Amino acid sequence: MNAINGQQIHRLLEALERLHCHQAGPFHQRLFDATKTLFKECGQAFEIFSTTEAGGHSLQTDITFPASYSQNEFFERIGELVQLQHPGYQLLMLGHMDVFRMSDLLSQRQFQRTDLYNEVFIPMDKRYQLAIPFVSAGGFGALTLNRRDRDFSDTELALAIPFARHVGIAYETDQILQSAMPARAAAATKDYTPWRQLGLTKRECEVLDWMTQGKRDGEIAVILGISQRTVNVHVHSILSKLKVENRTAAASMVATL
Repeated sequence: MNAINGQQIHRLLEALERLHCHQAGPFHQRLFDATKTLFKECGQAFEIFSTTEAGGHSLQTDITFPASYSQNEFFERIGELVQLQHPGYQLLMLGHMDVFRMSDLLSQRQFQRTDLYNEVFIPMDKRYQLAIPFVSAGGFGALTLNRRDRDFSDTELALAIPFARHVGIAYETDQILQSAMPARAAAATKDYTPWRQLGLTKRECEVLDWMTQGKRDGEIAVILGISQRTVNVHVHSILSKLKVENRTAAASMVATL
């Protein structure tokens, strides 16, 4: 596999900055903007299969398809065919998270015989694909890069590998921030005076507030924009000041204040 050069490393860093800028817009838009920095002449799709009890499949894409198609029906059909015929889907089900090209798994002739190719790739005018898998707490899926005229090179594959490590992290972070938005709005106006009278600092009150809502240290770090190590220090201080042994006891103690 080809090594990436200094210029490509610079582009990778720029892409990661865009990907992790959570204030810059919806996740899929930031993801697509980031990948456009790295890969040229590509259409992109971000596809997620839920592993929750409710199940489900979602798809975001910047690829155009015939106007006569119903988007909902077309996207639903894509989800069906991916599960039935995409060789990468079976790898994801087995826990393999390596970046891959479609051509690494199927010859072009084999691919062209599938309904996936004929019902999805042909209408979108694409022939080649590079997939960046990811897994999250509620599901798994992939960012796919799709081209018409040429396959993805070894150098592009090498560039996708370090980028791939950040896709799942950025998606998880986005999910945490989205789920916390209502509570964050409430916390912004919350009166911590009773907790402050126990000797807690404002930041410790904020950490404790999220502890009472069942958030883990890593989630609290994301929500508050601080490191997990800093959250760990705050949690230790909170337990010490409240003279309790664990998080549950701390939450119970302040619940009635």
